[in-house]
Amino acid sequence: MANPEHLKKLREGANKWNQWRQQNPNELPDLEGADITKITYDLKKFDLSRANLRRANLKGVKLWGANLEEADFTQAILCFASFTQTNFTFPNFTQKANLSRANLTEANLRMACLDNANLTRANLQDADLWNASFRFANLQEADLTRATLTYADFWSANLKESILCNANLSEAELSYTNLSEAELSYTNLSQAILYDAKLYETKLYGANLTNANLSKIKALGTDFTGALFTGACLENWKINSATILDNINCQYVYLRSGDPIRIPSNRDFELEEFTEILQLKIVAETILQLFRGLEQTNPGATEKEKHNFIISSIPPAMIVKLQRAVGAGTIETSKQIINNPFFNIIIAMIEAWNHN
Repeated sequence: MANPEHLKKLREGANKWNQWRQQNPNELPDLEGADITKITYDLKKFDLSRANLRRANLKGVKLWGANLEEADFTQAILCFASFTQTNFTFPNFTQKANLSRANLTEANLRMACLDNANLTRANLQDADLWNASFRFANLQEADLTRATLTYADFWSANLKESILCNANLSEAELSYTNLSEAELSYTNLSQAILYDAKLYETKLYGANLTNANLSKIKALGTDFTGALFTGACLENWKINSATILDNINCQYVYLRSGDPIRIPSNRDFELEEFTEILQLKIVAETILQLFRGLEQTNPGATEKEKHNFIISSIPPAMIVKLQRAVGAGTIETSKQIINNPFFNIIIAMIEAWNHN
């Protein structure tokens, strides 16, 4: 329950409130459970540092330039609230704080705890969210354009349809995060961990994925055009024919998390080589699915019938690329990355053709 005397002070405006805070530095504002909207919608430049705002209703309240350092917003209602250029150093928003549609443009939320928070459609453009925690938070359709998110923790968060263009997510934790249909063009994801993240139809045009952990990601229909992949870990990642892999920049990759052995081991990928290998991987995965279908529809197929089926399933242009790869002596690298038994069968057949 809020302190009645503190609510009375709040009604007196920012100048008198801040003067009272300066004169009583050890008396922490207790506004727990208060409906602030019945008192004021204007808390601009209020000193609310270390204030208890647990379960408070701040819906639509303007907090521009307010000092919210170490304030406790646990279970507070902050939808439609405006926080432009607000200082949030070490705030606590745990236990499902509602910040949906909140305007947090340029807000300082360094090391903030926003676990389980509702930030749907929130505006966090240019916000400083260094080392902030968003575990299990809902940020669907949130705008984090140019936000600083270095070391941020988004474990199991929902970022579907969010905008993260030009944001800095270097060394961020994004394991099990839903980034489907999100916009991450020119986003810095270097050394970020995206283990088992969902990236369905995500746009990563020009994104920096250098040394990122992409193990087990689902990148179906994802746009990686112009992305930087050097040093990325691709253990068990999933791509498909709708995945766009044009103009990727990559010198080498890793295939096992924590394994220091790079691929290729003693050279860098040639121009477009990595892109072509990934395209071959997509073909191999497609053939695998077709072959499994053949086993169900015609379980008694002979080896010759199986081979003919595989070859007939490969686009002619892809056969030319495979023949070129065999001739260039780079096929072993392809086999390591693709790791598909049917790909090995295809290569054996093409090698036989070339030999004949």
